[in-house]
Amino acid sequence: MLYLCRYSLRTGLGLAALLLLSSAASFGCGGSSPEAYPKAVYLGTTHTVLLASTVGGNEPITLDLGITSLTLTNQDGKTFILFDGPNCADNFAACLGTEFMHVNGRVSAPLLSADTPEGIYTAATISVGECSADLVAATTGYYGFCNLATGSGAATISLPTPLSVLGPDLALNLQLDLDRSIQTTAGCFTASSSTSSCDFTLAPAFTLTTIPIAQPPTSIQNGLITGINGQIQTAASGTLQLLTGEGAKLTLATNSSTQIQGLAAIADLAPNMYVQAGAALQPDGSLLATRVEVDTPAALYWSTGTLITGIDSYSPEFQFATLAHLGSTFASPLYSVTGGTAYTTASAFTDLASLPFPAVFNAQTMIAGQSASIFYSILQEPTYPNLPPAAIITLEPQALEGSVAAVSQSDQFTVYQITLAADDLFAELQPTTTIYPRLSDLSTAYVYAGPSTLSPSTALTTGATAVFRGLVFDDSGTLRMDCERVIPVGQ
Repeated sequence: MLYLCRYSLRTGLGLAALLLLSSAASFGCGGSSPEAYPKAVYLGTTHTVLLASTVGGNEPITLDLGITSLTLTNQDGKTFILFDGPNCADNFAACLGTEFMHVNGRVSAPLLSADTPEGIYTAATISVGECSADLVAATTGYYGFCNLATGSGAATISLPTPLSVLGPDLALNLQLDLDRSIQTTAGCFTASSSTSSCDFTLAPAFTLTTIPIAQPPTSIQNGLITGINGQIQTAASGTLQLLTGEGAKLTLATNSSTQIQGLAAIADLAPNMYVQAGAALQPDGSLLATRVEVDTPAALYWSTGTLITGIDSYSPEFQFATLAHLGSTFASPLYSVTGGTAYTTASAFTDLASLPFPAVFNAQTMIAGQSASIFYSILQEPTYPNLPPAAIITLEPQALEGSVAAVSQSDQFTVYQITLAADDLFAELQPTTTIYPRLSDLSTAYVYAGPSTLSPSTALTTGATAVFRGLVFDDSGTLRMDCERVIPVGQ
């Protein structure tokens, strides 16, 4: 006989299931039988937000990937297409795409949201149709191209554990592992590389995991999203519509708890402003802005990326590798500075004056490897010597990965002396000439974690490896970071 028993398994999560119990003997829905095995049939849907992140090395400097499809397979072999787009070799905007280096170091960026059938998913497949990258060496400048692997070396995706897609809302983290993805030859991605070309093959290796959403989210492990860069399209009461530098459209809710930095009040936010934002995933899958930072409300154009050179002693120009840009149809690799150029730091960092070192960012302390945003009001083709003049250059937070060589205390700050990873950009980008600012020690940085730093519950000790995120300064040839977050490797 076949018995159909309905159980409510929501327990506050919104899950409904049917248990199909089959047996040769008769028994009631509350009974049991050694020959019967209950099987859950999931009926609901879960609002799912897909986030992108990256772990691994620091090269390439920029890496744009266009995902053409992403499919989930549940334990019964049934598939759900989370995304399916056209081949984007000739139209990157048609893909599910983002720049993956700006989310390196456990920073996440939203890719899409969808209603996913509830269930236990045990496998996934992914296809990548486009790859674009910038590589830089101090001795040779820009070089190299990104080629996607094909056949058995094409994009792969693994699930460390089955995905329990249950309840009203869930976040999925699509994480690119650079160390497993890059296929290259000896001499590339090293500080000593002197090759003039370093074309490399990328076999994108992803992992897909669930992120339980806490209320309220307190970290990127439970629904807090950081590193959202974009331009305001509309600013209505309680809602911001953003266009990100990667071309995604996001809606952020705002309320009295949203921190506004760089402006007097939330009412001062207006269309066309460039903002940096953090957001918290809500139970319905929407995004609530936790902070909105405006560094320059009057800028017409904006680019964010990595400084390839500082300002030399002979000409007021610098090279720049763009991660994302808005307002203009091209991203300039060269900018100039004038006597009117302003130098600022991300306004979320409010403890600079209390640091036990001079946290100064200006034309004399700009150094290759720093993350920055360039704001400029005059758009012109970058034809030397007529380069776009930077109105404002803002030092932005970035990730440093390294092992702890020593730990000390300086006033209210814990100071970590770290040995940088072998492929760290600061070492790779240091010039061979003396006309640019140059580091005296290419393998060491000092990280200052203060009272506001998000740190692990267990203090780091000598030998531990971690990712540190914050503002990096050049202190007379020594790298020092004002740290906002410490994340031990493996968490």
